Amino acid sequence: MNAKHTPSPWYARGPQTHSVWICAKAQKGGPFEHVAFARVYLCQHGKRKIDPELRKNADLILAAPELLEALKDLEAQARKWAPNLDRSRSVEAIAKAEGADHV
Repeated sequence: MNAKHTPSPWYARGPQTHSVWICAKAQKGGPFEHVAFARVYLCQHGKRKIDPELRKNADLILAAPELLEALKDLEAQARKWAPNLDRSRSVEAIAKAEGADHV
């Protein structure tokens, strides 16, 4: 599978009363200004007040592309300058983020 994630930057549209849409700018020539690809709920089921933990989850999702790229950069530097360093967690995290079947 050669599919890639939606290019960054990602941003939130909303908030609506209980959720935000995670969006990215549409590719040039597309019919839309932005593309919404995930909805993140900010309130617990049946409640109206925004839950701070759910809001932080949305923030983490928004930062995912930049976090993945930063981890890839650090992994490359560690492989070059610290080859004996245990990098298994970073390798597994990158694989998981990229949808590896074995993770």
